[in-house]
Amino acid sequence: RIHVPADEPYSLYLDGQLVGRGSERGSVWNWPFESYDLAISAGSHTLLARVWQLGDKRPVAQMSIHGGFLLAAEGAWLDRLSTGVAAWQVNVLEAYSFTGGPINWGTGYDEVVDGGKLPTAWRGGAGEGWQPVKVHAPGVTGAMSGDGIGMHHRLAPAVLPPQRSVSVKAGRIRHVEDVAGDYTRDS
Repeated sequence: RIHVPADEPYSLYLDGQLVGRGSERGSVWNWPFESYDLAISAGSHTLLARVWQLGDKRPVAQMSIHGGFLLAAEGAWLDRLSTGVAAWQVNVLEAYSFTGGPINWGTGYDEVVDGGKLPTAWRGGAGEGWQPVKVHAPGVTGAMSGDGIGMHHRLAPAVLPPQRSVSVKAGRIRHVEDVAGDYTRDS
């Protein structure tokens, strides 16, 4: 069993397969973490988290203190999987960029994905440039209070059910054309 929060949203993958997404929206005083029960067989596996970090380009509803990701495993898996203990690595996915502004109605900037820059098997840890993770700050339990702990995420179990992930057949494209006008970013 593992427990996972991140400062801004994350997607968690085991051997390239989506395990879950989070963190649900909360506040600095009540930062949600999700819990997952993983079925891990003997052998080599890759656990990967993609964390969305926009800083001042994020939607208004997305609280943030500083970017980060925390994974806490229970029992015998603590030393093998937990961030700050296990040998996690980090890499920037150069395929993602954000453009736009000013922020309209608090929605944040537009996400741009350049598929040509995305490693084919990135969900399984493919690609160049992986570096050891630098530990920034510990998580703090929501049971702690007072000014003595400063600006840390006060962690609490998520209350919403897991986000749904379903493949949907989108249909067919019948017509494409450029549109100029007041309703596009390029106008």
